[in-house]
Amino acid sequence: MNIADHVRRNASVIPAHAALTCDGMTWTWADLNNRVNQLASYFVEHLDRGDRVAIFGHNCHRYFEVYFACARAGMVCVPVNSRLLGPELAQILGDAEARLVVVDGRLEQEARRGVDGLEAGIAVVGFGSHGFATDYEALLPGRPLTEIDVHTRADEISVIAYTSGTTGRPKGATLTHLACVVSAYSYALNMLVTGEDRCLAAMPAYVYRGGSGGFAPVIVGAESVVAKFEASTVLDLIESRKVTHATFAPAMIQLLLAQPDIDQRDLSSLRQLWTGGAPIRSLTLERLHELVGEIVGAQYGMTEATGIAVIKYHSGDTDRLMSVGRPSSHVDVRIAAPDGADVALSQIGEIWVKGPAVTSGYWKAKEVDAQAFADGWFKTGDMARRDQDGYLYIVDRRIDIINSGGINVYTVEVENVISSHPGVAECVVIGVPDELYGEAVMAIVVPADGAPITEKDLQTWCHERLAGYKVPRQVRLIAELERNAMGKVNKPALRKTFWEGRERLVNG
Repeated sequence: MNIADHVRRNASVIPAHAALTCDGMTWTWADLNNRVNQLASYFVEHLDRGDRVAIFGHNCHRYFEVYFACARAGMVCVPVNSRLLGPELAQILGDAEARLVVVDGRLEQEARRGVDGLEAGIAVVGFGSHGFATDYEALLPGRPLTEIDVHTRADEISVIAYTSGTTGRPKGATLTHLACVVSAYSYALNMLVTGEDRCLAAMPAYVYRGGSGGFAPVIVGAESVVAKFEASTVLDLIESRKVTHATFAPAMIQLLLAQPDIDQRDLSSLRQLWTGGAPIRSLTLERLHELVGEIVGAQYGMTEATGIAVIKYHSGDTDRLMSVGRPSSHVDVRIAAPDGADVALSQIGEIWVKGPAVTSGYWKAKEVDAQAFADGWFKTGDMARRDQDGYLYIVDRRIDIINSGGINVYTVEVENVISSHPGVAECVVIGVPDELYGEAVMAIVVPADGAPITEKDLQTWCHERLAGYKVPRQVRLIAELERNAMGKVNKPALRKTFWEGRERLVNG
């Protein structure tokens, strides 16, 4: 049982139906299945069962082919963040003990630095314009089109998906074949995908949640329109391919809405538009509703546990705007106290999850497993509350909570209030040293274009909406927020600036 089985079934039942569209070319399910068989044949000839195959590249149809070929050949796929530099790439390739890496020619320079930094040798296959000895497209012709007869068990590792490493070195979350298939089914169910749909795959393919969303069309035989995100290109694809489903991070949505011709674009083909990875601003949601109607929803998940909860947003439903939704049907969710007991309704605790799509553990990190799991439950590190209707509300990451004078301040709550100011484009809230209280609340804010906001303006805005101890004592206005390789705001790096050379006074 693996995700590639669905490619084979689609090739048998709907061979002429479009499977993947990328860079102006379309491959049918029969085409895709043949290419997967040929690539799997190459893997079996050059590698051993269970070997790790990494892919380092931008969004491309080959990304999906490598996923499927690894599953079919009994290999483990390791998707690598395309924004990493050579030393970071070497760290992941070395940790995974990858035997082969498939490289996008556009990333050749960093790939060579990464490969050169490894102690053990590794085979490299390049695609696009590159200078590697082995070319992806050249190795396929002449290889057998028949399916490799490798039986994979549901509990075997299919993917090692590395986290962003915001708490330290990146860790490889292991996902079984069962987890990958269940995750894809969950996305297909939640996103209401049918075989006649065309789903845009513009989220980074190395983010396994993006992979799961991209795999949802495979479950029902729908078409995936694959593209590296660029706002005008994405709008062109929605119009030309009549895209019905799309998923974007909130920052991507902001870039789309900033396009000067957005109001002239024909977005009428969209039936479902999803977001995730960060809260969406109310002003952004209102603008989306104006453009596409009430088809906008959010997904909450993570590398280790895809698709934990979902919600559909509706105009005027302000009470639900900050919710990440109700738990998905394939996962059990608890809100737990530090001792593991369930907290009372509306009380804050840590989200614990359990289910077939949850990671089976971290690659070569048993000491981390011991901290991350309890009686089969995975501790997400996200602090949340649940209301009487079952909706979850994230209040903070456990490691981001500010302890100011013995009182917890949840940074997400403060960030949401500041982000609702019309003059704010982005913001992040962190705890900085304070001799009296141990930690004080600081807001780092990127003003919207041309917005003449001041520190006092934002503090007044917060005083009108938050208890006094939550109001930032300091506000810093900057042009751009620092981000990590996953594109997330790098809170650890921001905190380090203020805590360098000091002992942390509290456990924040």
